[in-house]
Amino acid sequence: MKTLNTYVVYDTHTSTDIFQKVSKEFDHISTTFETDIEKAIDAINTHSFDMLVMDKMLDKTAQTKLNKLVDLIDPGIATVELHMNDEDFIRFKMGDMSRKWSEAQSHSIVKFIDNPKF
Repeated sequence: MKTLNTYVVYDTHTSTDIFQKVSKEFDHISTTFETDIEKAIDAINTHSFDMLVMDKMLDKTAQTKLNKLVDLIDPGIATVELHMNDEDFIRFKMGDMSRKWSEAQSHSIVKFIDNPKF
């Protein structure tokens, strides 16, 4: 299966230990961690990942900016906002996104979008 390249943008005061622990449970997920919003914007521009995970503790302006850029530049990127200390929800959401990614890789008609409206 193709690797799900995940880009995690988090607040400098947030620990990513729990997220790292949970993401290791999924062998086809590759994760890059970043605290610099400008580097995250550069990564969006280069289309270098499939899923953007944003820390809920990020500045709301930064979250809005990243969401708008993803919508404009690469709407195929799935975006997820998480509390980095909620292990159960991280496991649930990563499992859900992993399943959707697997389905998207096996059937050409499945879109990899985390939006219940679709």
